[in-house]
Amino acid sequence: MKDSLFDHIEKCEHIIAYGKDELVVFDDQALDFVSVAKKDMHPYDMTTDSALKDYTNFKDLSLEEIFKIRRALLQNDEKAIYNANRMMRFLEFRMNSIQNRLRKNYTSRKERIRFIQNVISLLLEYHRRYDDPRFLSIALKLLRNRALSKRHLLDMSYSKQHAYNLLLSKHLIEKLKTNDKER
Repeated sequence: MKDSLFDHIEKCEHIIAYGKDELVVFDDQALDFVSVAKKDMHPYDMTTDSALKDYTNFKDLSLEEIFKIRRALLQNDEKAIYNANRMMRFLEFRMNSIQNRLRKNYTSRKERIRFIQNVISLLLEYHRRYDDPRFLSIALKLLRNRALSKRHLLDMSYSKQHAYNLLLSKHLIEKLKTNDKER
């Protein structure tokens, strides 16, 4: 069976450069592998800088909490690492309930897309920073999730964040392949 995840990867850089929605990136080095001009791309800056909450349940995570975790990971924040690991473990065992959770927490399709794409970004960025393959594995499972795809929550034409996730995941996979060949 052919893996079609990266079939339209050549469109990703165009979507990042010219798409209309917002691309949320906290680490400007995360865009180093993107070859499009980055003059208009700046790391996301949160205006409200409240403290990171303790992780309780996945259903209680808001998009702002995902943003806070993503940013705190850049400072090697222990609470952010703990929260990311708890979230990854939930997704590892409860992947099938993600669609229902999105529907309950977010009324609009655009909000659901934005949330799930930023969860995937968090997983990929965690792997990039801490080299933990479990996070890459869960991110790829989410990117390939049929139920989410059928609802167009993983459609590149709707999201710069999805294009970024595809480019980053492809970059991370190629990096793993290169490291394996060097061994």
